[in-house]
Amino acid sequence: MTVAVASGSAAPGQEAPGVTIVAERAAWIRVYRADKSVIFEKILETGETYSPPPETSAPLIWAGNSGSAYVRIGDQLRGPLGPGTKAVRDVPLDPAALVGSLPAVSMAPEVISRAFDAAAPAAPIAVR
Repeated sequence: MTVAVASGSAAPGQEAPGVTIVAERAAWIRVYRADKSVIFEKILETGETYSPPPETSAPLIWAGNSGSAYVRIGDQLRGPLGPGTKAVRDVPLDPAALVGSLPAVSMAPEVISRAFDAAAPAAPIAVR
């Protein structure tokens, strides 16, 4: 089952949305700074999420099984971070960069929707 994902961005004068990483299936991730110091490293299990602390300046991600790792920016889901089981590295976790480099996901996999407590849309009503 999939669930529609709304798109959106911060209104003028509002703070830019944060980034949350979510795993559709198990995916190893390392979030680090440009100087290579590690902020977070873990195998995210199915439906598990991670958000870098807001005060973290210019974090990067290295992800294994990158085809299973997505990012949520505000209320918009983007991804996956890479193709299939391949690893990607040095991907900036900057909202603007991610919006420019990753495709928007219009129908989120059920496991991702559950991770963000998204409710399934109601069944359409037939109008005659």
